[in-house]
Amino acid sequence: MNAKTTGFTLVELVVVLLIGGILAVTALPKFFTVDTEEVLAQRDQLLSLSQQIQLQSMQDTASLSTLCPTLVVTPTAAAIATSDPCLASAGFAFDANKPQQIDLSQAAVTVSTGVLPLLLRFDSWGRPLGSCANGCRIDLEKQGQQASLCIAASGYQSSC
Repeated sequence: MNAKTTGFTLVELVVVLLIGGILAVTALPKFFTVDTEEVLAQRDQLLSLSQQIQLQSMQDTASLSTLCPTLVVTPTAAAIATSDPCLASAGFAFDANKPQQIDLSQAAVTVSTGVLPLLLRFDSWGRPLGSCANGCRIDLEKQGQQASLCIAASGYQSSC
């Protein structure tokens, strides 16, 4: 008896699934990028660092003038100041491996005060000092996606 069957063999199905899986892992991410989500993550990291600086300032009421917790925001990075934190020359040495440093080199950074680098400091009540004393807004933009961090004169910080 010569019976002819039609359909796919198990080997053919496995090969097709394997090729589809390889394409899904390698080719599809090039069409669907997550770069637009990166700017939101950077804004959240910046918010976290600024809140950390604010809390340090509020807890260190005795020697605030000597420790000066400072967040430095430059056009290419943001981090807690490691050199001269109490001076206008406060800065840091960028190291991509440090979790408390944010690489902003791929994003356009602007500040409502118009001054970069921004030295963000708080008083013992948690209110911003310096150029952000009346409140300020830090904007990050990358590939058309924009995310902003607002700091009110009262010290309230939020995404805006």
